[in-house]
Amino acid sequence: VVALVQDIQIGHLRWSNPQGVVRVFVLRAQNLINADISLLGKGKSDPFVKVKLQGTTEYKTKTIDNTTDPTWNEQNQVFEFVVEQSESDVVQFEVYDEDPGKDDFIG
Repeated sequence: VVALVQDIQIGHLRWSNPQGVVRVFVLRAQNLINADISLLGKGKSDPFVKVKLQGTTEYKTKTIDNTTDPTWNEQNQVFEFVVEQSESDVVQFEVYDEDPGKDDFIG
């Protein structure tokens, strides 16, 4: 049995209603740096994108191998975020080169 607090307003027990949903489509990037070095000279990056809304879930696109001009343009590369405060919430995009061990930040 759990004792309940008397004289509490039910509104204090609920989550605030979100202001909306942001749907992010990651389509492509162009002219990324060559982050990999191959035996024959400069290689090309294996880019992917991390998409974040501050304080919420982080999403990641698929990695596109050996390119500096990746195209993700697929239906399954759509990410949705619940927006709590539309004036202050910021969507952040970070591009990485996928590597064994540690991924390199591109931009």
